[in-house]
Amino acid sequence: MRRLWLTTEEYASRRGVSDAYVRRLAGAGQIPGAEKRGGQWLIPVLEPGPEETAMRTVAVFNQAGGVGKTTLTLNLGYHLAQRGLKVLLVDLDPQATLTAFLGLAPSDLEVTVYDALLRRENLPIHRNLAGMDLVPSNILLAGAEQELVSALNREGRLRKALDEVRAAYDVALIDCPPSLGLLAILGLAAADHVVVPVQTHFKAYLGTDQLLRTVDGVRQELNPDLQVVGFVPMQYARGTQHDRDVLEALTAQLTERGPVLTPVPQAADFKKATVEAKPLALFNPRHPAVLVFEETADRIMNVLYGSREEVRS
Repeated sequence: MRRLWLTTEEYASRRGVSDAYVRRLAGAGQIPGAEKRGGQWLIPVLEPGPEETAMRTVAVFNQAGGVGKTTLTLNLGYHLAQRGLKVLLVDLDPQATLTAFLGLAPSDLEVTVYDALLRRENLPIHRNLAGMDLVPSNILLAGAEQELVSALNREGRLRKALDEVRAAYDVALIDCPPSLGLLAILGLAAADHVVVPVQTHFKAYLGTDQLLRTVDGVRQELNPDLQVVGFVPMQYARGTQHDRDVLEALTAQLTERGPVLTPVPQAADFKKATVEAKPLALFNPRHPAVLVFEETADRIMNVLYGSREEVRS
């Protein structure tokens, strides 16, 4: 992994915002790692080195619905792509929300991830959707769990399908379904790492033990190399005591298993962005959550590719 130091003008150009806006954020301490040198702000970004091309696979998993899992997958994928990675998104949810978020009509698709899992066909890949590629889903995937019950090597089918495209991508993000069923197990079994979005609500806090038991079970039985990258608090309302209390409890509960990353704030713009089939950074690049996604993308890149640095001054 290389660390490059960008001027505010270079950073602003990459993000599609003004230089003045970036300088204001840096001066307010809102850009992680920004340093003032010789009278100008320099901002660190991580990029993969030329030799770092083997695809890493990351499952985005939580058994609960409505926690922002698909929102996290979409926006992380976008920011990883902006850092120069070739990104493949895999929609493993029969609800096909990620597929719809990227502007496809799930009901109109004749070939989806279902065909790769059940018929052993090549992964159907839709190219260059907001700078990423996508393996889509639709409601037909809902029957896959029952159909796979008696299938040979059922838990390894997604990993095998991804092996066929491993040379073409730097990272695959799997949007797992909100369940503890077989499809979620396939996603975790295919992954090198797992990112866990957690809602800062008391009910979500109570469900984390079961979530961790599932990850541990997959590690013990199917995928001993599976690592937790971190937990991402989602839909965080900083102004409410409830959310602050739950965030504190989640941090105390989960830190031994992996880092609890910067919370993603609750925002109406997420829904507006999905209506336009855009990541938040393309819909509203000045939204504070964009910087949180950038920070999270940097954290994931550091985990996936290590800490080797090449500093440009």
